Amino acid sequence: MSSTWRVLWPRILNILLIICTSFFLGRWLVGSVGRATGWYLKRHASARKKAILRRVKVEEEAFQNFNRQSQRPAEDDDWEKIESYAAASAKNGGQAEDEWEGIVGFLHPFCNAGGGGERVLWAAIRATQKRWPKALCVVYTGDHDSTKPAILERAQNRFNIRLHPPTVVFIYLSTRHYVLSTTYPHFTLLGQSLGSLILAYDAFSLLVPDIFIDTMGYAFTLALCKFFFPTIPTGAYVHYPAISTDMLGSLDAEQGMGLNAGTGKGLKGALKRKYWHRFASMYSWVGGNVDVVMTNSSWTQGHIRSLWGPSRKKRQKTFDIEVVFPPVAVEELEQAIEISESSEAKREPALLYVAQFRPEKNHALILRAFSLLLERSNDRRNIKLVLVGSVRNSEDATRVYDLRLLAHELKVKDQVEFLCDAPWSEILNRLRKSWVGVNAMWNEHFGIGVVEYQAAGLLSVVNDSGGPKSDIVIDHNGGPTGFHAGTESEFAEGFQQALTMSPQDTLAMRRRARASSRRFTEEAFAKAWVTQMGRLVELQSSAGRFNIIFLPFRHTHAVSMATAIKQYISTKYDQHPDMFTKDLEAIDKLRTEAVNSLDTHISGIKRLTAYAAQLVWIGGKFPIDIGVDFAWYPALGYNTQRPVSQNNLRFELANVLYNLAALYSQLAVSLNRSTSDGLKSACNYFCQAAGVISHLKNEIIPDMRASPPEDMDTMTLESLQQLLLAQAQECFWSKAVKDGLKDGLIAKLAAKVSDFYDQAAEFGTKSDAISTDWIHHMTAKHHHFAAAAQYRASRECLEKQKFGEEVARLRDSLTCANEALKESRWINKVVLGDLNGLKAKVSEDLKRAEKDNDIIYLMNVPPKSELKTLDRAGMATPRVPQEVSDPASTLGDGGIFGQPLFARLVPYAVHIAASIYEERKNRIVNNSIIDELEGLTAKLRDLLQSLNLPGSLQALEKPLGLPPTLLSHAEEIRQQEGLHRLRRTIHETAKLKANDETIYEEGKELLRSEAADDDRARLKYGTERWTRPSSKQAAEKLYSQSTEIAGYLKSASSSDELVKKKLKDHEAVIQVLSGTDRDLEDYVPSSGRAQMPPEVHRAASELRSVLSEVSRTESRRKQKAESLRREAKLDDINSVILAETARLERDYPMQKIEPAQFEFLFEARLERYAPARKMLLSEETSQKDLEQRVHQANKDFLLARKGDSSTRDREQALQRLETAYLKYKEIGSNLATGRKFYNDLANIVNRYRDDCKQFAYQRRVEAARWEQDIANPMEGLAVRQKTQDLHEQKQRESARSEYSAPAPSGEPLTAPTPTRVPSSAVPQPQISVWSPEIGIKFGGPPPAPPPVNGNQQRSVKGGQWDAAQGVKFS
Repeated sequence: MSSTWRVLWPRILNILLIICTSFFLGRWLVGSVGRATGWYLKRHASARKKAILRRVKVEEEAFQNFNRQSQRPAEDDDWEKIESYAAASAKNGGQAEDEWEGIVGFLHPFCNAGGGGERVLWAAIRATQKRWPKALCVVYTGDHDSTKPAILERAQNRFNIRLHPPTVVFIYLSTRHYVLSTTYPHFTLLGQSLGSLILAYDAFSLLVPDIFIDTMGYAFTLALCKFFFPTIPTGAYVHYPAISTDMLGSLDAEQGMGLNAGTGKGLKGALKRKYWHRFASMYSWVGGNVDVVMTNSSWTQGHIRSLWGPSRKKRQKTFDIEVVFPPVAVEELEQAIEISESSEAKREPALLYVAQFRPEKNHALILRAFSLLLERSNDRRNIKLVLVGSVRNSEDATRVYDLRLLAHELKVKDQVEFLCDAPWSEILNRLRKSWVGVNAMWNEHFGIGVVEYQAAGLLSVVNDSGGPKSDIVIDHNGGPTGFHAGTESEFAEGFQQALTMSPQDTLAMRRRARASSRRFTEEAFAKAWVTQMGRLVELQSSAGRFNIIFLPFRHTHAVSMATAIKQYISTKYDQHPDMFTKDLEAIDKLRTEAVNSLDTHISGIKRLTAYAAQLVWIGGKFPIDIGVDFAWYPALGYNTQRPVSQNNLRFELANVLYNLAALYSQLAVSLNRSTSDGLKSACNYFCQAAGVISHLKNEIIPDMRASPPEDMDTMTLESLQQLLLAQAQECFWSKAVKDGLKDGLIAKLAAKVSDFYDQAAEFGTKSDAISTDWIHHMTAKHHHFAAAAQYRASRECLEKQKFGEEVARLRDSLTCANEALKESRWINKVVLGDLNGLKAKVSEDLKRAEKDNDIIYLMNVPPKSELKTLDRAGMATPRVPQEVSDPASTLGDGGIFGQPLFARLVPYAVHIAASIYEERKNRIVNNSIIDELEGLTAKLRDLLQSLNLPGSLQALEKPLGLPPTLLSHAEEIRQQEGLHRLRRTIHETAKLKANDETIYEEGKELLRSEAADDDRARLKYGTERWTRPSSKQAAEKLYSQSTEIAGYLKSASSSDELVKKKLKDHEAVIQVLSGTDRDLEDYVPSSGRAQMPPEVHRAASELRSVLSEVSRTESRRKQKAESLRREAKLDDINSVILAETARLERDYPMQKIEPAQFEFLFEARLERYAPARKMLLSEETSQKDLEQRVHQANKDFLLARKGDSSTRDREQALQRLETAYLKYKEIGSNLATGRKFYNDLANIVNRYRDDCKQFAYQRRVEAARWEQDIANPMEGLAVRQKTQDLHEQKQRESARSEYSAPAPSGEPLTAPTPTRVPSSAVPQPQISVWSPEIGIKFGGPPPAPPPVNGNQQRSVKGGQWDAAQGVKFS
C-alpha cells in the first residue's frame, strides 16, 4: 500500500499543482495553462495517432480482402432500420455526417468485465460503427491480460454483439489500479475521483480523441478533458451517480439500505457527512463540463439532474439530460424462449440471480432469504438457487469464496449453484428453465438482468428501489409484472408467492412481463444512442468554425395542459370534458414533443410549428389565462437560471416561436457554408428566423396582455432580428464572392451587411438581455464589412481607372478595419482572423495604390467627406413561414398538421356572447320587469301594513276565533319546524363561517411566515446582496386577494348580525306562530261586539271589496312574473349563436370570433320582452288608482267606526302575527343566501390557501438558490462584473459610419383585455353559483351596475357588490 501511494501522490500533486497555480494566477491563466498542457499532450501523442491510423487502414484492407475471398455475407441486416433512422439526421449538413472520420474515445478501464455496463459499451460502439462507418472507436482499457481478438470474441460470446474489428482500437492504460476502491481504504470516493484524473492523463498522453465519452462513471475525467481540450465534445453515459441524495440520506438510516446505512452517527459520522457533502459539490461542478449526458434510467436521471442540473445551466449547456435505456437482448430471448402452457412444464422451481459478484449486488441477502424460504417450504429439496456472474479480479474471486462459506453455514449449499463467467449460451439455457428471477441490489441504477428475466418470462422478485422499481417491474396492461421486496423476510415471501401462484396467473404474469420488456430492445438503444452521439459529432464538426452567432434555446418544465383544460371545460362549459379525451392527450403530446425538440434537426420545425398552430387555434376556444403556469428559462441575459412563470397561453406561444427562431438559426449555423448550396440554405434559414422574430415582436408580444420577459422586450427582439438579417445578408455576400460576381455588386452587399450589424449593435446597447460579448461581435462585424465594402469599391475604382478615389476608399477601408480590431479583446478568433486577413490585404493594396498614384497617375485623392456614399443591395428580408403567419391553413381538411384540437368545443367568445345575452335578458326580465312588478306589490303590502290592514277588518268581521289566513300561516311554520329550523340554520352557517376563517388564516400564516423568512434573509445578507423582490411585491395578487377575502368576511359578519337581530326582534311572535292553535287563540284577544251598525257594515264591505281587488292584483302579478320567468328560461339563444358562429366561420374562415359580432342579434332577440315592459307601465298606472281606492275605503271605514275601540287589541295582535310571518319568510331567505355564500366562499379560501402554499414553496426554493449564489463569492463577482460591463457598454456612444440606417420607431399598441360579463343575480329562491363578481343579494334595491364599455348606463336594479358597502337587508 505504501509503495502505491509513493507512486500515486506525486502524479496527483502535479495535476493539483497545475490547477491550483492557475487558479491563483487568474481565470485567464487557468485556461492558458490548461490549453498549453493540452497542446503538449496532442503533440506528444501525434506520432502514435498517425501510427494507429495507418494500422487501421491496413487492417481494414486485410479485412475486406478476407471477406471477399471467403464470400462472407453482409453483417447484421437487422440494423438497416437503425441506419435508415440515423440517416435522417444527415440532411442539411455540408459534409454528410456518415462521412465523419473522427476518433471517438470511450473511457472504460474494465471493458472485459462482462457486465451490464460492458453491454452498453459494445452496443454503443456497434451503433457508432453502423452510423459512422469511417469513425475510429478507441477504448481506453486496463485489461492488459486480454488481446483485442479475445476481448471482441468475449463480447460476441457474452452479449451476441459482433463488431467491425478494424475500426476498434484498444489503448492499454497502466494506471487502472488508481481507480480501484481497494487502493483507498479511506476517502474512497475522493481517492477514486483523483485517481481517475491520473487515468485520464495517462489516456490523453497516449492518444487525444476528437470526442471523449465516459461510459463507466469517471466524471472527473470529463472535466479534465475540458480543461486540457476546451473544443473536444464530451459525453457521459451514467449508470449510477457517484453520490446521491439517497446515499446522504442513508447515513441516518437505522437499518437497511446501502453499504453505508446508519454510519452517520457520532463525530466520525458527522465528519463523513461533511466530507460527502463537499464531494457532492465537486461532483455537481464536474457535471457542468459535460456536453451530452445520458442516463440509464429515470431514477438515475432524477439524481443526475438534481446534482448536475444547476451547474449545467450556469454553463448554458444546450442539451438536456436524457434517458437512454441500456440494450437488452429482448428479441433474442423472445426467439429462444417460448412462453406457453406447454413451456411451463419444462421449467423447474429455480431462483436465478444474474449479477456480477460485487458487494453492492448483495448476494448474501439472497442467500439468507433463500434459507428462510426453505425453512417455510415443505419440499425444500426441489427448490434451487442459481447465482450467475462474472469474476473480474481476485477480489471478486474472494467474494465468491465467502458466499460459498455462507451457503455452507446456512445449510443450503446443496441447493445453491455458482456459475462464474458463464457463456451466453449457458445463461440462455438457465433463463429458459428457471422459474423466478432475482435482483437484490438497493437502488440498482437500471437492472439489465431484470429486463432479461422479463423477456425470458421469469417472475421477477426485485429490490423495492431504483430502476427495477420505477422503470422495469411496473404494472403493464392492467396487471403486475413481478414482485418488490426489501428485507430477507419480504424476499422470502416474494419467492414463495412466485412459486405458489396458480398456473393461469403465472402464465399471465409471464406474458405481461415479456410485453413490458419490449421497451428495452437493442434497436431502441441504438436509435437513442445515435441521436445523442449525433449531437457530439455536430459539436465536434462545428468546433472553432463559427464566425456567426446562433440563438440559444429556451428551456421549460413539463406541465400538463390537459388537466387545466379539462378542469376549465368541466366548470365553464356545458360540454363534458370526456368528449375531448383524445384532444387532451394530443395537446400534452404536442407540447412534450415541441419543448423537447432542442436538437439541431429539421424535424424540430414541424414539432414546434404544429404545437404553435394548435396554441393559436385554442386561443379562440379558451381564455388566455387557462390555468397553467408556464415556466420558461430565459435564453439571454444574466437571469437564465431563474424561470419566468406566467398563466398565459400567449406567453407559451411566444416561447415556442422563439425556440423556432433559435432552431432556424442553429440549422443555418450547422450547414457547410463552404459551398454555394450551403450558403443559400443558410441565408434562407436566417431569413426565416428573422421572420419568426418579427412576427413574435409585432403580433404575439403586443397581444400577450402582460409584461414580456426581459429577453423578449422590443429592443432585444429588434437587435436579434437585425442580427439574423445581417448574417443572412453575410451569407449572400459570401455566395457572391464565391461565385465571382462584380466588385461593385459585392461592395453594395457588404455595405448592407454593415448596416444590419450596426442596427443590431445599436438596439443591443438598449437591451438588458444582449450580452456585451454579442455587442462587441456586432460592432466588430459592422466595421469589418464597412471595410470590406470600401475595399471592393476600391477594386471597382481601379477597374474604372479612378486611381485617386481608389486610394481614398482603401484608406477608409483601413480605418474601418482598425476600428474593428479595437474589439479584438472580446471577439471570436475566427472573426479576428478574418479581420487580420482583410487588413493585411487592404494594407498591401493601399501601399501599391499610393505608390502608383504618386509616381504614375498623379490623381487627386478626395477626402472622405467627398466620397459618394455607397449604394446598398439588400437581399435579406424577414420571411415569416406560412405555418407561423397563417397557422389556420395548416389545420383542418388538407392541413399538414391534421384537424384542429377541440373543434367540437364551442368557441370561448361564443360562451361570452351567450353570457352577455343571459345577463341582459336577466337584467330586463328580473330587474327591469319582475323586480319592478314585485316592488309595486311590496309597496301595496307596506301600504296595507301602515293602515293596519287587514288586521282591523279581520278583528271586526271575526271577533271570535282565528282568521283562516292566520291558521294557514301558522300551519306552514309548524311544518317547517319554525324557530328550531332558523336556529339550526344559524348554527350550521356559523360552522361554515368558522371553517372558512380557519382556512383563510392558514393562508395568511403561510404568507406571514414566508415574509418573516425573507426579512430575516435580507437582514442577514443585506439589501445589496439580497435584492430579490419582497414578499408583498412578489405576491401582490395574493395580498390583494387576502384583503378582498377579509372584506367579504367582515361584510358577511355584519350581515349575520343583522339577521340575528331581526330574529331576536320577532322571535317571541314567531314562537307563537310555531305553537298550537290554542296558543294562537290565547295570544289573539276576542272582541266583545256582536253586531255591526249599517254604516260600519257598508264601509267594511267596501273595504273588503278593495282588499279583494288587492289580492287579485297580487295573484295576477305573481302569475305574470312566473310566466315571464318560464319564458326567459325557455329563451335559449345558444342554437341561434351557434348558427351565426357557423356563418361567420364559413364566410370569414379562422377569423377570431368576438362577442361584439352578435350585438345586432341581441337587440333583435330582446325585442320579444317589449310587451312585458308595456305591461309594467300599465300596472304602475293601475296601482295608483288602487292605492287611492284603498286610502279612501280605509278612511270611510275608520270614520264609520269612529269612537269604537273594542277591537283595537285584537287588530294589533293579528297585525303582529302577520308581520312575524312575513319576517319569518324573509329571515329564512336571508339564511339560505348566507349559507350559500359561505359554501361558495369555501372554494375561494381553499384556492387562496393552495396558492399561498405554492408561493411559499417556490419562494423557499428560490431563497435556497439565492443563498447558494451568495455563498459563492467568485461567481457573484463574475455576475457583477458582467453587469458593470453591460452598463459601461450602454454608456458608450459608438461612432457610427455613413453605413448606418435609422432604427424603426413607435411602440406597438396593446390589445384590450376581454372581460367575461358576470351573470346577474337570480331572485330567491332560485340558487346559482356565487362568485365575487356577482355580489350578494338579499332583496331590496341593489346598487346600480358600473358603466359598460365606458358608456354611462341608466340606473337599473342589480349589479356588483362592493365589500366596502357591507351587506344590507330590507
